[in-house]
Amino acid sequence: MNEFQEQVGEVLRRAQEIQDQTAHLAASNAEIEQFVVAAEESGLSRDATLQALRERLTYKPDVYKENDFVFAKSADSRYYVARVLSAKDGVARVRYSMGGEDDVSFADLKVFSMVPGRRVTYFSPGNQWWFEGEVVKVDLAAEKVTMNLWGTTETVRFDKIRLAPKSLTKSVVDFKATTTLWAVGLAAGIGGGLVGAAIALVLRR
Repeated sequence: MNEFQEQVGEVLRRAQEIQDQTAHLAASNAEIEQFVVAAEESGLSRDATLQALRERLTYKPDVYKENDFVFAKSADSRYYVARVLSAKDGVARVRYSMGGEDDVSFADLKVFSMVPGRRVTYFSPGNQWWFEGEVVKVDLAAEKVTMNLWGTTETVRFDKIRLAPKSLTKSVVDFKATTTLWAVGLAAGIGGGLVGAAIALVLRR
């Protein structure tokens, strides 16, 4: 198998994971399903809305699988790229891209979602410092990501990527997510035009 075929295989496997996870997200919560339906009625595609919700609500799958890429919490409370070695009973053994292994609770893992446009922190080789930039593209096989910083692109290894620690407690995040869905539901009752405006506002945040 050549390099191109391997990359295609990685893309297809990742697409299947995203499809399974977003389908589970909608099926697991009636309130979210109502939100998705309202979004469809306003002209947004179901897949796009589910993906946006998945990222906004930091959806966590019930089971992480061996060889999955994840963001795993480290001792400094930041999240770094890691690969799952094994997972059982809510705990995953991970190997960090920057080196070292650890047992990490599912609660301290985040889905490895690196869609173009997402903002993450990375160590810029050109500026020799950590900056927040936008993802341009990801090469899973090479474990590299191309970032955009102020109009300049740089490609870095996964070990140079991290997410900041949570600035809000889980209760605050859950409250914000719930009130956001409630607000959109209210807009749906008022009128389709307002639904579109409310959803657009939520997804731009």
